Amino acid sequence: MENYRRAWDVLTDYGASVERGNEFFNRPKRLRYVPPIPVAYRFLNVAKLHVDIDLVVNVDGTVRDILVTDSNADRRTQGDVRLAMRNARYRPKFVDGEPVQEKISTRWTYVIPDNLRRSDAVNETSDEHVEETG
Repeated sequence: MENYRRAWDVLTDYGASVERGNEFFNRPKRLRYVPPIPVAYRFLNVAKLHVDIDLVVNVDGTVRDILVTDSNADRRTQGDVRLAMRNARYRPKFVDGEPVQEKISTRWTYVIPDNLRRSDAVNETSDEHVEETG
């Protein structure tokens, strides 16, 4: 946090131009995020998955109150995205040189490669015997 305060001081010429600092630090910025990779068998007639999320970035850059607001992904993938966001870290929003918590909305997207798209459901418990030739 001390580095952000120093950056604030430099950007604002030590308080002479607070507007400049408020403009640069006007919203949280994601610093660390490891996105989930969805399981391939769930891609049924979909070219792109998305999960829209509302969350709160705390003054220390941690995340809380993660809420899925819209999605075309299955519940497991939504849960994976929520977990990934819980572990994400942000630079907080600053107002007049001080960090403040901020509610933000974000969208996670995953474009499904053509070779992984499926047009029918896969039955994982199928008893069908597949004979290999070699």
